[in-house]
Amino acid sequence: MSQVRAKAEELAKAIKESPEFARLKAAQARLAENTAAQIMYSDFQKLQLEVEKMRLSGEEVPEAKLEEVRKKYELLMFNEDIKEIIMAEAELSQLMVEIQQILAESLGLLRPAGDDQTVN
Repeated sequence: MSQVRAKAEELAKAIKESPEFARLKAAQARLAENTAAQIMYSDFQKLQLEVEKMRLSGEEVPEAKLEEVRKKYELLMFNEDIKEIIMAEAELSQLMVEIQQILAESLGLLRPAGDDQTVN
């Protein structure tokens, strides 16, 4: 196994041991105990995926569809189990974005945040 792959596995292990990952696993376990919330959340995820597919294919997403997403999101946030999993997913996602940014900056593919120098 290459050194890069070994380091990636070390990083994956560190992520699994992170508070962000622990929060997500706990939220998933709570949601698993709430069948009604699971169904509502699954329906919302399907709607989100449908909108994302439209965007990626270049289709214009109808305002009515975007409004449907907004309304369902607001409704879901009243359910504590769903709210917790959404927040936990966002937190872990933010960690992953930060990791990707660190890698890109370290490889010289992206200027460090706050570096406003123009490249000529």
